[in-house]
Amino acid sequence: MKSLSECPHSLSPANTRFILGEKLMLAFDFSNLFSRDK
Repeated sequence: MKSLSECPHSLSPANTRFILGEKLMLAFDFSNLFSRDK
């Protein structure tokens, strides 16, 4: 997989979807951590 700096169209729909997916997964992990702490 190419890094964003290599890719001329770094904000293409596919990459945007990938980045949003990564952020969602991170948020999901954080919510799991917080719910486990309670």
